[in-house]
Order: sequence, then C-alpha cells, then structure tokens
Amino acid sequence: LIDVDSGEPVETLIEFVGVPGTPVHTTLDMRIQTAAEQAVALTDENSSLVAIDTTTGNVLAVANGPADKAGEDRALNGQYAPGTAFKMVGALALLQSGLTLRDQIGCPASVTIEGKKFENYDGLGNRGQLSLEQNFAQSCNTSFARRIADLDTDALADAAEAFGIGGNWDLLVNTFSGDVPPARDRLELANAAIGQGRGLMSPL
Repeated sequence: LIDVDSGEPVETLIEFVGVPGTPVHTTLDMRIQTAAEQAVALTDENSSLVAIDTTTGNVLAVANGPADKAGEDRALNGQYAPGTAFKMVGALALLQSGLTLRDQIGCPASVTIEGKKFENYDGLGNRGQLSLEQNFAQSCNTSFARRIADLDTDALADAAEAFGIGGNWDLLVNTFSGDVPPARDRLELANAAIGQGRGLMSPL
C-alpha cells in the first residue's frame, strides 16, 4: 500500500516472485496468416477468414476485416447462417438416411415446400436427373431442400453433431462452435438444408 500524501509504501500485502517466461507455441503459420490478412484487406465490407489444416485440425490463420473493426473477432465468435456450405452437413444427413452418392435425386428449377418456393442459385435452372454426388458438386438448392424436408426433424442436427458442430472445441480461446437445433417442421428442414434455417455457425 502507498501513502497518498508521501508516496511512500506503508504496507506490503503480498509479494510475487518473478519467474522466467516460456515461449508461447501456436499453430499459426505466418505466411498463411499474412496472406489471410491481405485477403480481407481487399474489401471494405465485414469479412473473416479462417484457414485450417484439415489433416491435423491446426488453425493456420485467423483474420478479420476491415482493419478498423479488427477488435470484433467475427472469425472465431461470429454467429451467422452458414449458407450453401451447410450442404456438407445435408449431404451426410442424406447418406445416413440410406441414399448413396450415385442415387438419382434430380435437380428441378424450383420446388414448393409448405407453401414456400425454393429455386436454384444464379440461374442454375433445371439440371435434370443428377445424382446426389452431382447435386452436391453443383450446389442444387431444390433437390437438397426437397429431399431433406422428408427426413426426421433431428436429421440435420445429428449430422451437424457428427461434424463437431456445437461441440466443445478445446482451442484455449473463446470460440463459437455452432448451433444446429432440431427442426420444428418440414419447412424448417428445407430452409436449413440450404443453410438458411435457425442453425448458426462462425467462420471457424
């Protein structure tokens, strides 16, 4: 404690003995980290990038832009609709339901589910009798929405859990690992199939 008038110490409450520090090891790759920061600097819009080594699970780079909003760690903690990338989870749900990659599931220009019309992105149109594998490669909204709407309401939640979404990620930093609740009805399943349901994910 310090006397406010004299500035002299009057009592020692506790002492800490200094110890040499130890190096902090991370999995970040400075070459990839620099490239990630350069990539998000190309736009003034909010942007985030996370690069992961899928073999090891190591996080190689984390970047947020623009620079004046760098304090907002959207890359690790943002909560967003996953969009078409969620078709990876949907594809697993369809495989778990008994379909195979070669099964023909079609890709019509539009489908209507519970009164809502679903169409393919960017003028994909009617692609005919595509297999599940081809549907995934071409990101066909209509076939995914139609097929997944007929699954159990917890099908996507179960498939997401298999991917580790919503799990306990031991990264030693605060992260949002995602949340994919069971759907309440066929329309929610269809929306979730194309990443527009109640499910949320971070860029990580």
